[in-house]
Amino acid sequence: MIVKAKIARVDSPKDGVSATTGKPWKQRSILLSFNDAEGDEYISASVDEDVWQQLCLEEGQEASVRLRFFTKRQMSGFVSNHIRIVN
Repeated sequence: MIVKAKIARVDSPKDGVSATTGKPWKQRSILLSFNDAEGDEYISASVDEDVWQQLCLEEGQEASVRLRFFTKRQMSGFVSNHIRIVN
């Protein structure tokens, strides 16, 4: 899904090593801001650092970004969503 939003906040990159693959990873958390009839709305999303560098976006900028939604059902029945910005 492609959305037009303001980049409200960009966190510093976090990195680590995947426990399953052993490969290093680096991601940022991004806060996207929308304004609709009910006021300001926000979505928190993550983005891989290499994708963020390719997009050349900055905090405060309005942009169209592609979002992917990943949903996971826990054994307890709880459902969680992970939203990512992708190319």
